[in-house]
Amino acid sequence: MNFLAHALLAGDDGDLIAGQIAGDFVRGRLDRQDLGALHAGVRMHRALDVFTDAHPLVVRSRKRLAGPRRRYAGIIVDVLYDHFLARHWERYSARPLDRFSGGVYRALECRHALLPARLQRFLPYMIERDLLGGIGGLQGLAESFARLDRRFSRPTPLPDSHLALAPLDAALEADFLAFFPEAGAFAQQLIVAGEPTQARAAGVNGL
Repeated sequence: MNFLAHALLAGDDGDLIAGQIAGDFVRGRLDRQDLGALHAGVRMHRALDVFTDAHPLVVRSRKRLAGPRRRYAGIIVDVLYDHFLARHWERYSARPLDRFSGGVYRALECRHALLPARLQRFLPYMIERDLLGGIGGLQGLAESFARLDRRFSRPTPLPDSHLALAPLDAALEADFLAFFPEAGAFAQQLIVAGEPTQARAAGVNGL
């Protein structure tokens, strides 16, 4: 899962939302870092990543990728799952996607001083390009793959993955639709167990 799924599964708590987004920008042991109010969200992010990476449906999605993309299957599936979440947004949230995305951006801006330095630098770009709300369209999907490609020193097959994987779209989408309710249930367990004073619904409807 990528930014959008992590933000949704954090529920309505701004600290958890910001921490979930920050999770991709925090490296190393958490007990050696001063994350303040974001600590629980980063911890939740990591727990969800472990749950996701080991889930049989996600493993099946990664195995569907062949050839040179198999090496990047984890990255590709993470991005595609956010794409499918945006495409089926009304199944999982009563709030329109643009309102939800705006709320996440505000939560991050309000906690700017607590964010990892890399996320502080990335946030204006994230908001300007509307990375959360835009992932549901093919253009947003293409931009996500192109942005990830730039992280590597050598060319990768990522930039045209949105086109090359079109024949697998239905199968990968089915994997996601079966997987995401389980991710929502797991996120709810984390919130109830780890944040008893802030226990709110995980923001996923119909689980």
